[in-house]
Amino acid sequence: MNSPIFKAVGNDRDPQVIDLIYDGAAFTELSGKRVNTVHTHGTGCTFSAAIAAGLAQSMSAFDAIRSGRSFIQAAIEDGLNLGQGHGPTNHWAYQRRLGVLR
Repeated sequence: MNSPIFKAVGNDRDPQVIDLIYDGAAFTELSGKRVNTVHTHGTGCTFSAAIAAGLAQSMSAFDAIRSGRSFIQAAIEDGLNLGQGHGPTNHWAYQRRLGVLR
């Protein structure tokens, strides 16, 4: 398997967000609900760091992307709502959902 190529597709009015992964042979879609928020500062960096963490844990590239996608979805959905502009995502949300943090 080649290294996957990742691309987000859709627009801001769609009710869901679709991430498109191409592994050199086939396309796979990962979808989630779109969250209407301005608190998305750092989503790209957070998503890429979550993917890198998965790869460091010996996950396949696809599994690392899927895990990173779940991480950033939780971080956006459970935003911290800080500040008056584009605030940060909630990096603790995924662990809280897993019951690791209480």
